[in-house]
Amino acid sequence: MYRIYNSFKLNSNQRFLNALLYGIPTALGLGIAYGYISRILPITFSIVYVGIGYLIGMVIQKFGRGVQVKFSILGAVLAGVAFVLSDVVRYFGLSLNPIILYQAVLIITQVYLGSINGLINLLFFAWGIVTAYNKSRII
Repeated sequence: MYRIYNSFKLNSNQRFLNALLYGIPTALGLGIAYGYISRILPITFSIVYVGIGYLIGMVIQKFGRGVQVKFSILGAVLAGVAFVLSDVVRYFGLSLNPIILYQAVLIITQVYLGSINGLINLLFFAWGIVTAYNKSRII
């Protein structure tokens, strides 16, 4: 009996590393890009968070091809990083000093919790994270 050996098959750890290698640059790129776009425009579109979460999830699903929960968690974490990075770029640019990063987090928190619009923005933020969580693995 002949045995067919697939030399291109990746194990779970290699697929997770592949998802990391493609997911991290995607999250950073989308976060910085949306941060600059929302900095230029006088109005922000919070629904973009859902699209960013969807794109991050699709990249992890396509290149990671994983079925474990760790792929979903990776998608949710990377989406959260992209969203926070976009807000930091929106309010402070990329020239943020690490010493004042704590103050930046406090200011962004006050922006979100200061009005009903900020709370609605947080709902879109959560929706984007859930979208990334659901799209990151093959179900």
